Amino acid sequence: MATWKCPKCGYVNVFDKQDYCSKCGTKKDLPIEGLEQIKRAQNLMVTTTPSLDGYRITEYFGIISSVVVLGTGFFSEFGASISDFTGGRASGFQKKLDNATKAIMEELADKATNRSPEINALVGLKLDYTVAEKNMMILCGTATAVKYEKL
Repeated sequence: MATWKCPKCGYVNVFDKQDYCSKCGTKKDLPIEGLEQIKRAQNLMVTTTPSLDGYRITEYFGIISSVVVLGTGFFSEFGASISDFTGGRASGFQKKLDNATKAIMEELADKATNRSPEINALVGLKLDYTVAEKNMMILCGTATAVKYEKL
């Protein structure tokens, strides 16, 4: 049985015949420029503040936004009900929110690096969580894409 390592997340996929990573969905034969973009996205500086101490923002590229919508699921609901009754933490919900936050951060970075290779930071990051009908959770993320240089 052959395996291959995902160029984006590093996950070792067991089945050689599949074209996409089982963990993150990245195409198996990602071109070199795609790998460079992934590295740029992973190296973006991200902050919730509008400025960067010790750096000067030299160019603004506009707002980058992303939305993730996910269902809470029966087991998360059931676990939350027990946690509510016993006063504990709802770990099912926490894991879902953590995964949604990670997805938002990755998508914001991907969108920024797709917009311009000069973008090297996201400032003013804001994350908003909302619960919609039928126990759907919505996470929205926005940030301003910028180019900075050291002072």
